[in-house]
Amino acid sequence: MKKSSLFLIVFATVFLSSCKKEYACECTNPGGKYIAFNTNGTKTKAEQKCKDYYDQNFGNIPMNETNCIIK
Repeated sequence: MKKSSLFLIVFATVFLSSCKKEYACECTNPGGKYIAFNTNGTKTKAEQKCKDYYDQNFGNIPMNETNCIIK
């Protein structure tokens, strides 16, 4: 019982501390690389924000010329 309680405490601490981090949306285009914005939150939400940024700013440019990813 004591080992499982300790495991749960350690797991919860690691899980909660690793959920929200600062992520940068880095975009690449023919002109070079740049950081579009930084965001705090979960990786899933950061990826969605970066995808939305790409769609709004580069949606009509072919994917092989430009992209945005989370760093």
